[in-house]
Amino acid sequence: MYAIEIARAALADLATLRVFDRSRIVAAIRTELSHSPTVAARHRKQLHDLRPSWEHVPPLWQMRVGDYRIFYDTDEVGRVVYVRRVIRKGTKTTGEIV
Repeated sequence: MYAIEIARAALADLATLRVFDRSRIVAAIRTELSHSPTVAARHRKQLHDLRPSWEHVPPLWQMRVGDYRIFYDTDEVGRVVYVRRVIRKGTKTTGEIV
């Protein structure tokens, strides 16, 4: 199992969401990312060319939950997932993510 740490920016992102959406996203983070966060799936992929403005350690991963995208990276040795941002699809943050 992986431990999950949610960055301050991701906590701020979650705080702006409706309770329903926030609950669904947090549940997905707990169930999906605690076991196999670096295995590609239909709703989870590794991002190769994205250069986000927030702190992260490559490779960066994205998990899709409805209209939202959860961006995270992992520490495989320490078995920790770092959730960096939670962004609604189509939202432009700094021009890198659409």
